[in-house]
Amino acid sequence: MKKHVLLTLLGLFCCFSAALAQQRTLTGKVTDQSNGQELPGVSVTVKGTQRGAVTSTNGTYSLNADNTNVLVFSFIGYNSTEVAVGTRETVNVALEPSSRNLEEVVVVGYGTQRRATLTAAVTQLRREDLVVRQVATASNLLQGLAPGVTVIQQSGRPGADGANINIRGVGSLFAGTTPLLVIDGVQQPINSLETLNNIDPNNIESITVLKDAGSAAIYGARAANGVIVVRTRRGATDGIQIDYNGFVSSQQATRLPERITALEHLTLFNQAAANSGATQPYATTLVDAYRANPADNFRYFDTNWLGSVLSNTGLMQNHNVNLSGGSERIKFFAAGTFLNQQGLTPNTSFRRFDLRFNTDVKLTKNLTFQGDLIYTNATETQPGGSTAEFIIRQAIGYPAIGPGKFGPGQYGDAAQSNFRNPIGTVEASGFNRINRPNTIFRGNLTYRPFTFMDVEAQFSSNSREQIQKRFLQNYQVFRPNLTTNGLDFAANYPGVNQISDAINRSQLNNYLLQTNFYKTLGLNELKLQLGFQAEDFYTETLNASRTNLPSDQPYQVVGTLNQSNSSSVNEYALAAFFGRFNYTFDNKYLLEVNGRYDGSSRFSQLQNRQWGFFPSVSAGWVISREKFLNGLASSVTFAKVRASYGQLGNQNLVNPDLTPAYYPFSATFDLGQNYYFNNVLNFGVAQTAAVNNQITWETSTQANVGVDLTLFKNFNITADVYQRTISNLLLLRPIPNFTGFSPAFVNAGSMQNNGWELSLSYRNQTAGGLRYSVTGLLSDVKNKVVDLGGQDVILGRNISTPGQPIRSYYGYLSDGLYQSADQVAADNALDGDAKTPFIASTTAPGDVRYKDISGPNGKPDGVINGFDRTIIGNPFPRYSYSLTTNLAWKGFDLNVFLQGVGQRDSYVSGNGAWAFYSADFISSAFAIHRDAWTPTNPGASYPRLTTDQGTFNWKDSDYWVRNAAYLRLKNVQLGYTIPASVSQKLNIRSARIYVSGQNLATFTNFLQGFDPEKEDQNGDFYPVMRTTTVGLNLRF
Repeated sequence: MKKHVLLTLLGLFCCFSAALAQQRTLTGKVTDQSNGQELPGVSVTVKGTQRGAVTSTNGTYSLNADNTNVLVFSFIGYNSTEVAVGTRETVNVALEPSSRNLEEVVVVGYGTQRRATLTAAVTQLRREDLVVRQVATASNLLQGLAPGVTVIQQSGRPGADGANINIRGVGSLFAGTTPLLVIDGVQQPINSLETLNNIDPNNIESITVLKDAGSAAIYGARAANGVIVVRTRRGATDGIQIDYNGFVSSQQATRLPERITALEHLTLFNQAAANSGATQPYATTLVDAYRANPADNFRYFDTNWLGSVLSNTGLMQNHNVNLSGGSERIKFFAAGTFLNQQGLTPNTSFRRFDLRFNTDVKLTKNLTFQGDLIYTNATETQPGGSTAEFIIRQAIGYPAIGPGKFGPGQYGDAAQSNFRNPIGTVEASGFNRINRPNTIFRGNLTYRPFTFMDVEAQFSSNSREQIQKRFLQNYQVFRPNLTTNGLDFAANYPGVNQISDAINRSQLNNYLLQTNFYKTLGLNELKLQLGFQAEDFYTETLNASRTNLPSDQPYQVVGTLNQSNSSSVNEYALAAFFGRFNYTFDNKYLLEVNGRYDGSSRFSQLQNRQWGFFPSVSAGWVISREKFLNGLASSVTFAKVRASYGQLGNQNLVNPDLTPAYYPFSATFDLGQNYYFNNVLNFGVAQTAAVNNQITWETSTQANVGVDLTLFKNFNITADVYQRTISNLLLLRPIPNFTGFSPAFVNAGSMQNNGWELSLSYRNQTAGGLRYSVTGLLSDVKNKVVDLGGQDVILGRNISTPGQPIRSYYGYLSDGLYQSADQVAADNALDGDAKTPFIASTTAPGDVRYKDISGPNGKPDGVINGFDRTIIGNPFPRYSYSLTTNLAWKGFDLNVFLQGVGQRDSYVSGNGAWAFYSADFISSAFAIHRDAWTPTNPGASYPRLTTDQGTFNWKDSDYWVRNAAYLRLKNVQLGYTIPASVSQKLNIRSARIYVSGQNLATFTNFLQGFDPEKEDQNGDFYPVMRTTTVGLNLRF
């Protein structure tokens, strides 16, 4: 017995000794294959385990491994390499530059393709491109990263700071212009990027932009405005990995207009009143008293409305934790994110919490399952009395002589006749809270019965809610009593309290069945894809409110008086058959054909208008594989020309109030149209809108020619030229008022977008180990209306007319300012009658002088009227550009991102430009109005000051069109990765800290204090944020 025990122990000792002998410390160096330079920061992992290391500044590494292990070397910009350890103690590896990673897999519609064989205009962004900027909404990450993609952030308010995105220009007048959003193969709700904004960038694997018909025709009637395809991260088989990514940001307004002081308001308003022929409202004694006495917030005021309203620090924090890993049979990715963004105005905030669980299960050898479950809950809060944008509009417009706040709960009348006070509104007017829970499920089964074929079935369900509760609460307004030196109660504002609830629920179900065939015959590679896709959407809304509550407590609602309610239900459905054929010969000659047959419930089935066919064809030629270029192989690494042509559709109609038009072909009726018959009120039903059951898809016919080049392995060039022709435009045609109907949609007219795109990038490494890359993007698109069926479309100061860009500014041409009464008299006499005013009887020196360019017969007639209106500008950006620079050296990394627009017009008006003007409150002026015209200041930048709300200085004219071109230092980030020798002692695989700044500086000649990125400037805005961030990335 003892002998057996001793033999067993001896055997175990030998095995243990052998294991120790096999597992040893392995060392090596990683270099660049093209130039032999050391590569710091390369990830070296033992395949299938959590063990790993990162190369040091001289490219060396060390880790424990045994004879059976395989090492995986990976680094951005280089092809990953796997090396078996064997009996070696030193493993040196030379990584091959990826040459823009031509073998990289690019996500396209319903599948993937190799970048080298793409024949369409596609831009793919990887996770490392996206996580550099710390923003609350992912849609803003696309700005400046994809040529031809226009990204405009209109607001900085928490919860509303997502971007508007257009791909290759605006594609419609009254149908939606937002790109189709596809996430993990599932098409999202139309005209909405909310689902994208709910994803933390750390959970995104890639974002692909499909820009031409060759890439987007597979989505047919939903792809006329381009497609954004998002793929989220999934698990891998290289062991368990835990990542933490968090940051804290301080936010400040980028640009705010400078206001005039209380004393300036008194003097300039008196000047404006005198210019308008009115009595000066402020006595000289009052002006002198303000000049002699400092503000005391009782008798004399100099209220800083902006400073009082924008009083918060605007702190933002974001924390993301994700866990990934798995085996050959099961892989998973789980993530949780918490975002908390405080606004600059009190009681303004946005919170979002989301959970994601993505799984991949290999059920059998030939059957796999993907299951995704996502839950997001976002809450947006604003004051109950108004939107934050309107509150800021009041703060920049109110006169400084108005009392703001005397003490806790004691608000001044703000020098307003209606007692509305923006400080009281942000602090004490109740709340407006919107909660948006969203649950998404996706299940996908893929069966591969043969090596050349697979069948895929997918179902997804997107359940969304929007629950809004608003409580409008009174706050008390006081006025100082100069006799008693106390405060007198003046009023409760707004005088009526109110509580309201609004609940919207929607469900989007998506069904997909597709099959793929693959075949390789020698140098011939063929792929065929056939599929069916359908979706159904249902939405219901319930609104209820009550006013004059008996209590100022929002939940003490009793009784049934002063109640109102309403509800609505809408739905739509889509169905489609699609197919794609790819042919490649010798990876040199490339052909792709797409087709989709779409049906939509938005068009009439009885009139055979529901279905449409949308095809495309694209081809490519990889010239660098031709023998006649063999002599240039060292300089021309890769060269490909490509072209595409096809048609896409658009059925995303919107009403004039921007709500979706679900049944544009069908008559609508109002059940509340009661009528009197025989002196008795009877219940009635009336048709409310004209209809046209002949309408059908808008059609976008697109052509694209492009080239992809890689020179000297490091210099990449991509260039595209394209044309989009949109025909069968869906327009709203007005009808006679006596019908009582709202306008009907018709298919009439066409327009074109012509543009080009250029992308240049270069990367290299110096002998001292400095790695760097520079990427520059430049693009332009010019729109032209071709035909509108003989009738221009005029919406306010915007006009769409043949030969001009869509929604151009429409108004009068200015000719400076009148400098003398003689000039006014001379213009009044141009028509031969000096008694007939040229523009207005009140015109005086210092007013805007307009050009007489036409009349009833097409010639100048000496009178300024509607015949003299013409195109005066266009709000759409031209010559968009960006420059991204990346540097990395010895653990430090630096990213600098510049973005701008070379040409753009923006119209300034109302409280955003005009002194002492507002349609809804008593206003003041900006500091820029100090340079208003007077006889002693004839070269002024602004017309003479007036108090007349109807002055002809404020007519729509090019005088108020400003150059909104700009260059913005969009982002700077400096990071440091802690050496692996330090982090490994802390049981951390890698650790990086960084500081960054967003929107740090703006260079522009635009109106002082206003953001040139916003389209029109009327003073109703929430400034875009300048953020300073500290962040941490940990990997375990």
